[in-house]
Amino acid sequence: MNVKTHWMNGWFIRMFASPVLCVNGKQIPVSFRAPTVVSVEQPVVRIGAGIRYFSRGPVLGCEPELCRVDDSSGGVNLVFKNGVWNHSPFTIVSVK
Repeated sequence: MNVKTHWMNGWFIRMFASPVLCVNGKQIPVSFRAPTVVSVEQPVVRIGAGIRYFSRGPVLGCEPELCRVDDSSGGVNLVFKNGVWNHSPFTIVSVK
């Protein structure tokens, strides 16, 4: 899974915030630089991504959605990206 930022506000977010994946209610700190492998036990999970400014406080921009991740090839690569404004939520923009 990858968490990416919009080109317009990405410089600001990458400078001051850390990305977080929310998988079935569990928060997992991740990196903007590299993909993260997450193992899930169920074929359908509630998943979302957001950011935490200065590595503390609440996770912002996270609106988890149900996603089917069962794939016979061994996995699914999800890419989350926020919108043009800092307050835009992260959504799934690519499923491979």
